[in-house]
Amino acid sequence: MIVDSKSADDLDMVPRETQAAIDGKKRINAFLDDAGARIFGFKTRSDFIAKKQEWLKVIPGLRIWSLDPSGRKVYQNEVSTGQIMNMYNQYKNADSKKAMDYWYGESQINDLIGMLTPQDRQFADEMMDYIDDVHAMVNPVYVDVYQTDLGKVFNYWPRRSEHVRDQDLLSDFVGPSKDPNFTKHRSQGAKPVFRDDALTVWMNHELDAQYMIHQARNFKTISDTFRDPTVENEIRNKWGKKALAILQEQIDSMSINGVRQSRNAVESLVTKLVGQFSLAKIAVNPLVLGGQLSAYHAYSTHMPTGKYYGDLMYAISHIKETHKFMREHVGEFLDERLHGGFNETLKSMLDYEKTGATQEKLNRALSSFVRYADYASVVWGGYPRLKFLLEEKNPDGTRKRTKEAAARQFMVETQETMQANSSSSLSAWQRSKGMAKLFTIFKNQQNQYVRKIFEAFSEYGRGEISRGKMIKQVVNFAVVQSALFAVFRYSVKFALGLTGDDDDIKDDIFESVALGNFDILPFISDIASQELRRVQGKNTIGGVSVLGVDDIYKSFALLHKKKAWDWHDYAQIISPFIEMTSGLPVAQYNRYLKKWGF
Repeated sequence: MIVDSKSADDLDMVPRETQAAIDGKKRINAFLDDAGARIFGFKTRSDFIAKKQEWLKVIPGLRIWSLDPSGRKVYQNEVSTGQIMNMYNQYKNADSKKAMDYWYGESQINDLIGMLTPQDRQFADEMMDYIDDVHAMVNPVYVDVYQTDLGKVFNYWPRRSEHVRDQDLLSDFVGPSKDPNFTKHRSQGAKPVFRDDALTVWMNHELDAQYMIHQARNFKTISDTFRDPTVENEIRNKWGKKALAILQEQIDSMSINGVRQSRNAVESLVTKLVGQFSLAKIAVNPLVLGGQLSAYHAYSTHMPTGKYYGDLMYAISHIKETHKFMREHVGEFLDERLHGGFNETLKSMLDYEKTGATQEKLNRALSSFVRYADYASVVWGGYPRLKFLLEEKNPDGTRKRTKEAAARQFMVETQETMQANSSSSLSAWQRSKGMAKLFTIFKNQQNQYVRKIFEAFSEYGRGEISRGKMIKQVVNFAVVQSALFAVFRYSVKFALGLTGDDDDIKDDIFESVALGNFDILPFISDIASQELRRVQGKNTIGGVSVLGVDDIYKSFALLHKKKAWDWHDYAQIISPFIEMTSGLPVAQYNRYLKKWGF
């Protein structure tokens, strides 16, 4: 709304964030595969994950002391090998050693480090060497942004200190900086803490570094532009204080510290429970398959519809050739969506650093259905669009885009029209923490559609697109996508014998089109849905639909059931608690089995 579409594309953080994640994971996996094989003799990634779990286990009977501010010894019982490896690497730095000797005692630190195996030490040493390489990668970007070289600390290892907030990217890595807003000095007197294991510290640093490499220049341009007092005043006068506040909050969320906070949000118990609960709703759910596959049509928005569907038919009839073509041009992007999770919930649920290896394996298996449905939609539904981007020509007959530019545009359009796992793509409401997450789960795609609708109006208002293109985009995202969603979902329900007396394809399409994009509004969408069902003479089921709340309500409502209970009732009672802790889809399959007469 605020800038023209070309400027918005030039400043778009989403594709850069996606590429940062791809490159970061590539470096991490390359190191893990190499070091794991050389040092430990691992043959697969699973072997390494098992070792990671061993590092995370609390060492039985081990207690360590540290001083409190008054100089009194306090004891800590839960200490892992991974935390000791973190201590080991920090101890190599002179400043950290001085602080650790004071707060933890030199003799105790040496005793703890002595508990590490030679292989553990070698692995920690090589992680530290790998971090040292980051300096050469980041420095050119740092020079561009801050017009000075990135300072270098001898034997650097990221450090977290008590009462010092988690610092911005490479904060204590850079040493003295001419930009105090970007970096901070190490707090020499602060007490080092070891909440994290060495591998987690290293991986987060690698991801942060890649984020900076890909985003720092762009972020500075955005920040400098939209925090300029003249620009702020113009936005405030034209769009209002609220719009300015939302824009600035969005900019803050795209900073490295904002992204780090988003990455760490899953640490909270509430977020974990919400994540597992939401996973249970999509896990091995055939109805989600229909909804996920229907998203393919969004790719047709910016190309001739006839050509799109002609090439789509080719893609479907030449599965292997299409798959090979897409892998050749955007293979890394496809892997990131498939294995990393195509939305924020899946992304966190598939991260064994957050969930643990056992739960991650279960989550990966449970989500495979919906992840491969998304993969199919992007590969075969996206083939016509990528082909068009590669082949589109200028008036003089030359190619309009390079292969790299076409691939980048395809990734941008995918992230902007389908569910996205990048924090840059989330709305302010979606970035909320804690219980507010209950109201934002499963709203990502609807948010994307609403944005595209407003984008069409804005571009038409600025004269950037014709009236016909504006109408096509609005109709696609306001009507066609909602209708396709209803058709695909109904088809799956019908095929599996899950339709009921209230199910009618015409009513489903009408309801989806009428209410589809209102779904981003908590409460309002539920009230509108209930009123529409009432007008249609259908049963109305409760009031506001909130993830988990409905399930718990139905479970407790059974306590007042006068008829004899059957095993479905018992399954309903326990389902919310199993889903909340494990992600197993107990409630949905209980309903399916009951519907099928089991």
